[in-house]
Amino acid sequence: MGKHFFRSSSPPPSKPTSHHTLAERAMEECEKDVHTLITKWTSSESDQFLFSLTSHQEAEEFVRAVRNLHNSMHRLVSVTPEAEKLYQAKNTIQAAMKLLESEFRRVLKANREYLDPECVSIRSYKSSRFSISDSEHDGAGYFADDPDAMDDLKRIADCMISTGHAKDCVKVYQSIRKSIVDETLKSFEVERLTLHHIQKLDWDILETKIKSWLRAVNLAVPSLFYGERILADHVFSVSGTIADSAFTEITREGALALFAFPENVGKLKKLTPEKMFRTLDMYEALANVYPEIESIFNSDSNEAVKSQVTNSLSKLSEAVRSMMADFESA
Repeated sequence: MGKHFFRSSSPPPSKPTSHHTLAERAMEECEKDVHTLITKWTSSESDQFLFSLTSHQEAEEFVRAVRNLHNSMHRLVSVTPEAEKLYQAKNTIQAAMKLLESEFRRVLKANREYLDPECVSIRSYKSSRFSISDSEHDGAGYFADDPDAMDDLKRIADCMISTGHAKDCVKVYQSIRKSIVDETLKSFEVERLTLHHIQKLDWDILETKIKSWLRAVNLAVPSLFYGERILADHVFSVSGTIADSAFTEITREGALALFAFPENVGKLKKLTPEKMFRTLDMYEALANVYPEIESIFNSDSNEAVKSQVTNSLSKLSEAVRSMMADFESA
């Protein structure tokens, strides 16, 4: 009876292993480092941004500390999945991601001129390799923005993706870049016009829209879309899938609107010689940039855009051949 009374109902807690103790201690040190840096860069007394012209070394230090914390958490989980210290570390990681996301958004907005698609495409064309050091020589004296903006964005994206926060990073990127693409296409006078709408237009108005389209396609393909392709590939170079997805979401709507217009024009009936020549102009313009379109929209996620271009070329070609046959038989 006495022995039963003093018998323990459960085994005594196991003594932490040396591996657990070391892993926990290492994680605590990493968590403390990140927490200190977050406090420093979110303090109301701080008059600088983490990612700026004067704080590149500090930004590197912050990203390195966050990665060290994330790695130390994984090591501790592999030893003791239920370690109490993990909860605090997770909160610190979340705070770090919040700061990085805020900086990612700020860099995208503050460096809009330097990240302009045309500027990006020009710098890429001038350089045989994609290098921000080359870009500095091209733009440092001309742009008021940070010439290291593209590398800063990449550094933030790499960190957020590697710590499992790709979705938040991509969401911010797509929202800001898509608004720029849409705004630029609007300045090119690109409209989403249905066949029904086009059929109701007087020829003078339609001809004006065709002239605008000819200008737009020669600007949008080698400048706007190419620049966005380069920027997405650079910022999300750690993942081709993410880069493709981001680029597609940013450009698909505008590209489809731009490339669908010729197909609808090609469907018009009773075209005069003047209209035939304008149709031929559109065909030649689209055919000339087609190799670039194939190169820029080169992933499976862009199949809809490439199909639209093919359909437009086919319809324009068909329309021109039909008109020429009609004139020859008249």
